[in-house]
Formats: sequence, structure tokens, C-alpha cells
Amino acid sequence: MSQTRVKAKTHSLKHTRRIISAFSLTLIFLLFADYSESLLIDYSRQVLSLQFLPSLINFFTRPALMAAGWLAVLILTLLFGRIYCSALCPLGIFQDLLLRFRRRWGKKIRYRYDKPSLWLLYGFSGLMLLLFIAGIRAVLPFSDPYAHFGRMVVQLIRPLLIYGHNCIAEAAITAGFYQLFPVEYKMAASASTIFALFIFLLLLILTWWKGRIFCNSLCPVGAFLGLLSQFSIFRLQIDGLSCSSCGLCERVCRANCIDSERQKIDMERCVNCYDCLGACNLGGIAYAPRYSFSQKQETDQSRRHFLAALPLLPDAVRQIVVGSDTILVSAPSTIPEKRIHPVLPPGAVSLEHYLGRCTVCQLCISACPTHVLQPSFLGFFPRGIFVPEMDNVVSYCNYDCVRCSEVCPTGAIIPQGLEEKKLIQTGLAIFIEENCIVFTQKTECGACAEHCPTQAVKMVLDPEKRLRVPVITKEICVGCGACEHACPTRPYRAIYVKAHSVHKKAEKPQIKAPEIPKIIENEEFPF
Repeated sequence: MSQTRVKAKTHSLKHTRRIISAFSLTLIFLLFADYSESLLIDYSRQVLSLQFLPSLINFFTRPALMAAGWLAVLILTLLFGRIYCSALCPLGIFQDLLLRFRRRWGKKIRYRYDKPSLWLLYGFSGLMLLLFIAGIRAVLPFSDPYAHFGRMVVQLIRPLLIYGHNCIAEAAITAGFYQLFPVEYKMAASASTIFALFIFLLLLILTWWKGRIFCNSLCPVGAFLGLLSQFSIFRLQIDGLSCSSCGLCERVCRANCIDSERQKIDMERCVNCYDCLGACNLGGIAYAPRYSFSQKQETDQSRRHFLAALPLLPDAVRQIVVGSDTILVSAPSTIPEKRIHPVLPPGAVSLEHYLGRCTVCQLCISACPTHVLQPSFLGFFPRGIFVPEMDNVVSYCNYDCVRCSEVCPTGAIIPQGLEEKKLIQTGLAIFIEENCIVFTQKTECGACAEHCPTQAVKMVLDPEKRLRVPVITKEICVGCGACEHACPTRPYRAIYVKAHSVHKKAEKPQIKAPEIPKIIENEEFPF
């Protein structure tokens, strides 16, 4: 093959990867950063259908063709290598973007071959898997690259976009233009924000130091796809007859997987960026069906040693995870701060279902129009960390909204019809008489009853106190938290929602329409 044809093929592969990568990153970024609620639900389902871990979890939750994206990723990997890592994974593409910034404004990058850190990669990935199987769902935020990217956008970038939008909107209103309105934002700095910032700084440091080392050291999805890519049909290969061992390909390899001296490429770590193809002027490296060039196949002893020691790992972890399946099922119902666990969003079904499928990507937090969904730091610990909860102090669940269930990519929040959602009882309102200002200040209030969408909370006259006090009809309470959010008492609410570990079905409320006064035709005008 002539050098001209090699260059043309290289140019085509690199540009195709870049176009797909830019398209994927833009679509997913817009999905998480959208604060106008203008993106269609079908858009989110289609965009996220090829995200490996969410698709895998969703498939076993609700088997369907659109949930089989993980299978497409497996087929692509077995055919072409780690295409997912190079063109579909938002975190991997984000690292490539950081590398591009470094090339433009930093010193020239010269990579070199590094021996694979299998103990770190498979040790970390194996530990995450064992802890997950043992019931410790708190490992999910550390396991999914898609979720890492989502948290960074929701916690770090989206607030800046909203702040910028509001500054422009306020300036426009001051200038007399009222077409642009400020956007409400309800998310205080939290442990989830700190964790997202930590991941961002970690990526920045590792990427600046050694390219895509995060993907080959601390990413369980990368570890699994790397194992599969060893059997891929099409792969990067070095032609021993054409290669001069000049090292140009090794210097541009962002995965540090090309050993130019031994003319070997570690396909397990290769992320299919195709930079090496453009660096070689002799046509000594090509992307072709495996075994197109005669190569000596060497046994990786370090991998053998690791696999031989793998059966010992469960014994080392057993003491950590023992007893992790047990959760408390009861607590005093009259003390708000002693809730068993936070309130789950409608469609979460149960604590077991929700924590077993949520990867903490926080897309539901971004999509929630009332901002009642907030990241919980230790509310679900040790079974979950940073898992979205319904924080009724911040806001309440809109009675006519099902957006979180529509955008959830894993099936942790199952899609619900609006009428079906209105009968889901996520918890029950609990009234604490000692905190209520009707009793403590002998004054009228009624904020909780005014905001209840089902009229489960009503103000009833107490003949002894000669004041109207809240009375709760538990059968029609859906646990939306509107009463708790409206309650004026501090620091503890006089009424709060006690979460159900398994969601129940409420009775349909009989909401009476306001009576329209009869008009008497011959009655004179009162004034």
C-alpha cells in the first residue's frame, strides 16, 4: 500500500472518530446542562441508549430493544476494539478534550510505553464488583464513567451556566427587554459537589501527566472492555518489516500502550484514538484484521499471576462486606431527624430496587423542575452515596410531573403515566403537635393544608383550643412533601414525610370543585 493511501485511510479514521466523539459529547452535555426543560424525553432515551453501564442495568430491569445498547457496545468492541472508550464514553472524550487544550497551550506531549498496572486496574474493578454483589451500592458512583461526567456537569458546569443566564436576564430586564427571564436554582454546595470537583481535578492531573491513564487504571468499564478488546477482529498492528522502531508512534500514544522497541501494541489498553497511524511515515503500523502481520505472540506473565491470585480476593473482602444486606426497618415516627432513610422519588418502587439500579448520574436532578431531587451524602449509606433523594426542605414534588422517571437511563426510576404517578404513595405525612405554631403560639396557620394537592391535610376546628388544627387523611396522602416544604417552623418542621421503604398505592382523592354561587335573575345589584 502506498504512503498516500495509508495517509488517506489514517485521515479518514481519525476524523470519523473525532466527528462521532464531538457529536456524542455535545448531545450528552446538552442533556445534563439543559436548564430550560426544552429537550424532549425521546431525545434523552436515544442519546443514552449506548451508555454501557446504564444500558446494562436498564436491560435487566426492563428488557427491551432500546435497553440493549450494552449489547451493541460488546459487539463493537469484539469487532473493532474499544470504540466505546474513544467515541461514545463522555468521560473519555472529555479527557481527550483536556489533552487537546494541553497540546494547544502547554508543552509538547511526549508519551512513552508503560507496563500495565493490572493489580491496580483489576484490583480496583474487582473490589467494586464484589462490594456491589455484597449489597454495598455506594460503589456505583465510583464505577461508571458516564455517571462521573454527569455529576461534573450537574454540580460544576450547570450552576455556572444558570448564573451566566441570570446575569444576562437581569441586564436585559434593566435595559427594558422582558423576553428573557431568570432561572430559579436550588442546589447548595454539598458533598456531592466536592466529590465532583475531586473527580474533575483528578482527571485534570492524570490527563496532564499521562494521557488516558484513568481509563486504564481506575475505570471498571474500561477494564471489562479492555479484556474483550484482546479478541477484537480489527486492531492496530505493527508490521515488523516496515517498522524502524523510531518511536514516533509511541510518543503520541495517549494510552501509553505502544512498545516501539519490541514492536508490540497492548490492545487491552488501546483506546482507538488512531494518533499512531498519523505519526508513522513508513506505514509500519496499520488498522487491519488480526494476524494480518506475522508477530510473535508473547505470554503476559503479569496477567497470569493476577488471574491466579484472583480467587483469594473474596476472602480479603469478606470481612468488609459481611452483614451489609441488613437495613433498619423501623424508627420512631414522631422525631423528624430519626427517619429511616430519605424519601424516594415516585417510580423508584422500593429501596432495594432503587439503590440496586441507580448509578448516581444525577440526570434526574438536572431534569427536576422543582429541584426537590437533591444528592444525598449519607442518607442511604452504606448502600448508597450521593443517591438522589426528595429533599422537601429545598422544594416539593410537583403533583403533575413525571419528568424524573422519563429521563432515568437505568430504570432505577421506572417510567410512570401521570395518572398512575398521582396514586404512588412515597411516604406519609406525620404531624408533630409540639412543633406546630397553632399550639405553640395560639395562632392560625394552615400553610400545610393550603399546599396539599390531594387535600390529605385539612384544617379542622378544635373546639377546646378554638383554633383550626391540621388533620391528615393517610389514605390519600402521596408523600409529595408540599406540606413539609410550606411549614414555617424551624429548625424542625411540624409536619414531615416519613418515607416508605416500599412504595404503596394511595386512594384516589375526591377533590371537590369550588361551589359557584347561584345567580338570582331578579335580584337587584347590591350597590
